[in-house]
Amino acid sequence: MKAIMDISITFLAQILICYCIGSVMSAIWVARWFKLPDPRSFGSKNPGATNMMRSANPKAAALTFILDIIKGVLTTQIALNSGYDIQHAYICGIAATLGHIFPAFHHFRGGKGVATHFGVVVTVYPVIGLIALCIWVVTLYLSKNSGLSAIVCAIITPILISLYSNHMILIITNTLMSILIIVSHHKNIHGLLSPRQQRVA
Repeated sequence: MKAIMDISITFLAQILICYCIGSVMSAIWVARWFKLPDPRSFGSKNPGATNMMRSANPKAAALTFILDIIKGVLTTQIALNSGYDIQHAYICGIAATLGHIFPAFHHFRGGKGVATHFGVVVTVYPVIGLIALCIWVVTLYLSKNSGLSAIVCAIITPILISLYSNHMILIITNTLMSILIIVSHHKNIHGLLSPRQQRVA
């Protein structure tokens, strides 16, 4: 197991490229394509698939969800195809997820990173990704709350990876990413603790 990752100029450049790919907000472009209001102007004001559902256009929401996943898959897979090991590839995927949450092209105010991070996990560990997807679907079905589903998956995914992987850097990075995703759902958590208040997804 590598204790210290090899950091090269080429790898840092690839991280920057992945961050820029993540910074392209699918929801905003999909909204323009379908001639819908900017997702930052209604609902939770979050440029993500869940808020796009509030536009009453399921196709736009589905396309946003798929494109956000593709950002995670694409950036991670490119790193793997470039000869980087699983830990380096995961870091590239995380760069894309951070780009989605803090997009340089949109004043660093983006989405919550759930779909993009799922794309990263399912590329690195397909089995864990599919388990996480099943947990998300079941939780959504039982609770009717996509925010709660995302929070549950963010809690469970690091546990699954720690049981499945011996890459400490990947385990630590995934745990930190999951914490960030949970923190990004603070309004959902507050809503769950205060049922009378409107929950924001």
